[in-house]
Amino acid sequence: MISNKSPEEAFELVEGELGLLYDVLYTKASIFYSWCGFLLQCSSFFSSVFAMITFAVFIDHPYSLVDISITYLLLAGAIAMEVYARLTYSL
Repeated sequence: MISNKSPEEAFELVEGELGLLYDVLYTKASIFYSWCGFLLQCSSFFSSVFAMITFAVFIDHPYSLVDISITYLLLAGAIAMEVYARLTYSL
């Protein structure tokens, strides 16, 4: 398979295979693409949504408006990152 390719094509093929091997061996890709990884990501997303809803329902805290705004911003950022991760890595 690699013998009929030009040197540039062969290097591109080896680069792709080494990149895939690196992802499987040295990153969380093997867990992320498994059934367990899917469940962990879903539980993380729903935990963030639940935390935001809970904070919104029990808003009668004696905290300042700045603290409440920062909390909403952080929770919205966490939810946005979870959605972005799911959309990016599912393609």
